Amino acid sequence: ACTPPSSATREDHGTAVRSEDLEACVIQALQRAADVGDVPALVALLPQAVAVGVSVQFLNEAYDKCAILETEMQTARLRRSAVQALREALREGGSSPPQALASAIAQVRDFAALQRGDELLESAQEELGKRQAQSDAEDSLLAALRACSVELAPLSAEAPTAIMEALARALERAHNLGFTSPELLAHSKRRLDT
Repeated sequence: ACTPPSSATREDHGTAVRSEDLEACVIQALQRAADVGDVPALVALLPQAVAVGVSVQFLNEAYDKCAILETEMQTARLRRSAVQALREALREGGSSPPQALASAIAQVRDFAALQRGDELLESAQEELGKRQAQSDAEDSLLAALRACSVELAPLSAEAPTAIMEALARALERAHNLGFTSPELLAHSKRRLDT
């Protein structure tokens, strides 16, 4: 195995190295770097290849291979980043809105970072469904409370039955879905009981 030269007129122990040997050495190093996907080595070797007179066709192939490898590396980084963002969105639990988790799932799908059936993706989709249901329950509960607030006084026997029933249904649904805001649930119960 040869080591690529730092210039086309390198001398080893006082003996001049022939340009054909330099070219062969650089070509061999380029091929090795391309075979193992070593982008930094390819980038470093390309100027040397030009300096020793490697053929234009070979240089073009080396530049193309370098571009392909850089794209593959970028895609791999994006995939890792998407999976990491998905893990973080799952760790945040109910503290982040469902849209954040939906966005992380979409990003993972966009980059094909996980395949259908992958445990992490399945878990994320299940959690998204749960968060969306909880968000919908919260929205319903808040809407029912707003309807109650139209009456400035606490709800009474004179309050429309439909408003009280809607609040009761929204409260039950939020409670059944494991709604995470005990204060809102308690407030809703108080409004219903008054």
